[in-house]
Amino acid sequence: MQLSILLSNIGLIIVPRRKGSGQLMVPTNQRLLPLYISSILKSKAFRLQNVSVDDRYFSMLQFKTLPIEDIMLMIYPRLFPLHNLAETWTDKNSVPPRLSLTAEKLTRQGAFLLQTHEHFIIWIGRHVSEIFVNSVYNTRTYNDLPELRVGLDHH
Repeated sequence: MQLSILLSNIGLIIVPRRKGSGQLMVPTNQRLLPLYISSILKSKAFRLQNVSVDDRYFSMLQFKTLPIEDIMLMIYPRLFPLHNLAETWTDKNSVPPRLSLTAEKLTRQGAFLLQTHEHFIIWIGRHVSEIFVNSVYNTRTYNDLPELRVGLDHH
């Protein structure tokens, strides 16, 4: 069922090929629609396994009642690099630059902030610079950092 929903929505956004062009033309404002639909289908509201009825109902209520900004954070969290903010974030009155949410963006040399609807998660790579660790956490190396899992679910 989930695959048929995804495929039917992909069919809505594809525009026929131009003559001689080997590419499908997708309107700019709809390029991420398949990603968003896939994320929604993986949420607790639509997942069929390993979700209690109460959790599914609560997630559905969130989809119905939350502002759109919060719903977007539920289905596609924001990822910010922290290790290079001094170089990349020039306008302090704006939101720092975001990264696309892919595993390849998480490097062992970096530190990142993942913002979801409910949590802020700081992920620190094992090989992050000692300057960063010292300036942010006041410790010498990554190995000196305490292992904190405050507010994270342990499954």
